[in-house]
Amino acid sequence: MQREIDTVIKKIQSGIYDMDSKHLTMIDKQEKAVNQIITDIEQIILDPKKLLSSSDFNLYADYKRRDKEFRSLPAQFQVTFPTFIPQEMNKEQIHQ
Repeated sequence: MQREIDTVIKKIQSGIYDMDSKHLTMIDKQEKAVNQIITDIEQIILDPKKLLSSSDFNLYADYKRRDKEFRSLPAQFQVTFPTFIPQEMNKEQIHQ
């Protein structure tokens, strides 16, 4: 009986470790996406500053606003947690 309990516990722990790994991977991907957006926003902020300091008309003609691209946030991901539903056990089996 103790072996069965140990097996179930190890199986649950393994599932938790797998979920942790998947969650960390997703968090890393989301962090990279956010960092890329921050870099893009910083560049967008610099573009109008270049226009102000330049007298080149072609820069003005080619300039396009990109602020609409950043009105939405990156997609959120769902976090799932393990569920454990204990089963009814016979007390006599436990004592043996």
